[in-house]
Amino acid sequence: MFPFQGTYLATFEMTGAELKKCLKTIQEGLKAFYETSGVVQDLVGYPRVLTNVRFYNNVPIDDIATYTIVSIDFLIVKGGDDFKEVLKWYTPRNLVIDYKPLRDIIEDYIELKKEINEGDYIDVKNPRLNFMNEENKLVSK
Repeated sequence: MFPFQGTYLATFEMTGAELKKCLKTIQEGLKAFYETSGVVQDLVGYPRVLTNVRFYNNVPIDDIATYTIVSIDFLIVKGGDDFKEVLKWYTPRNLVIDYKPLRDIIEDYIELKKEINEGDYIDVKNPRLNFMNEENKLVSK
């Protein structure tokens, strides 16, 4: 899925505390359910409340560690969707934009891999979003 023509990949750095606050901001925003990779998020109720976020394999996010985030320039540079709320308190650090068209990056990746298998990218037993009830019990994945 390609969000917009002329969208570019961007990398930037966040501390673990900033990453958690960022995910809370966007997942509880108007758009919600942002596409993410590498993290599992527990959401409760409606409106949604993000109650927990961690890396896959239950690895906690270290609040003081610095992580490199990959996104699209529409969000981090232009404040697209709910990311405008993040940019009210966060200033991107070490921002790098790859001006190669996103379509070309995906095409090069597919060509390199030769075959794309859903199971290499999606673990149905460990979804990225868990919907929890008020008692913090899993309702659905």
